[in-house]
Amino acid sequence: MNRFALAALVLIGAAGPAVSNHTPEGLLDRAQAQVQLLDQELDMVRHPHLRAQLEQRVDRIDRLLNQLERTGGMDGPPRRPGPPPHYQMSFLDYQDMRVLVQRERFDNDKLEVLRGVAGRARLTTDEARALANMLTFDSHKEQALIALYPAVVDKHRYRMALDVLTFSSSRRRVAQTLGV
Repeated sequence: MNRFALAALVLIGAAGPAVSNHTPEGLLDRAQAQVQLLDQELDMVRHPHLRAQLEQRVDRIDRLLNQLERTGGMDGPPRRPGPPPHYQMSFLDYQDMRVLVQRERFDNDKLEVLRGVAGRARLTTDEARALANMLTFDSHKEQALIALYPAVVDKHRYRMALDVLTFSSSRRRVAQTLGV
């Protein structure tokens, strides 16, 4: 069940606190029954402006429920595949990554391996620091720290990773670039 559908069901009172105990089809039937009840109760509202607003909301919810029914349930239409999911690296994945980086002879090649990791993994600050420290030159370490930053889960600690840089000007440059 997608979040939008669940929000609509909660909005009209079709889903209670124990939503997980109901099947999607049952929730859909219950929601449609609630819409019918709301539609009947609209007759009792005498204020024209309020009545118009309520009618619009009931119509919107009814259209949503009809769309959900047409698309085969609560999951909605199939989604386009997105980027690969991020995952927290296990210790073995991290060790494998270290081996891949160590196999590369030149910093530019090591940096390319690290950039590849940053797009798919979640790292701790300590792991990112150790990976960046495998490079020789400060300029390459700077690039590695910047490339790995989006993959770091504990960004509030990332300033500690900057101590792998030899020069304070390098640390300042990375800190300014990343805003840490």
